[in-house]
Amino acid sequence: MLRETSREKLFASYPAYAYSAMETPMKTFRFAWMLAALPLGTTAYAQSLEQKNMIAQDKIQVAQYAAETNKKCGTNIAFSVDYPSFAGIKSDPDNLNQQSPWAYFANVTDALNSVCNTNEGKAAVKAKIQKVVVSHAKEESESLNGGLFHYNVSYKVHTVQSVEEWLNKNL
Repeated sequence: MLRETSREKLFASYPAYAYSAMETPMKTFRFAWMLAALPLGTTAYAQSLEQKNMIAQDKIQVAQYAAETNKKCGTNIAFSVDYPSFAGIKSDPDNLNQQSPWAYFANVTDALNSVCNTNEGKAAVKAKIQKVVVSHAKEESESLNGGLFHYNVSYKVHTVQSVEEWLNKNL
């Protein structure tokens, strides 16, 4: 004859229906909450994953454009994108073409490439720009302080020409 464990003795003293009747509603309640929370967690994860994939692809394009510009200008400028400022890029109604940050970043590299078409332009870029940061903002603007060229780009209004004009006036 097998010895009963203390757990078996405990459950033997309760009728079977009492245990299952108490546990089943609790399991059902927990399961219902888990199901209710599942779409929220999945959606947030999918958006986060989408954002991560976009940034990974973007970084490849940014590195390529930066290398081309540094080669053309004979510089070693540190280029970067302020990705947190572009967090809502895919859902923003002003981003009509659903462009990624690198497309806005290209305004700067294209403008710098144009400025570097002349020896004077190359010399000015070499002397005054050591770092470039591209951020999203409501209004397009440019600034140059202590070697840092900061380009704030709007989804609505942004052109290579405006960046190039600013650089030609301020370098």
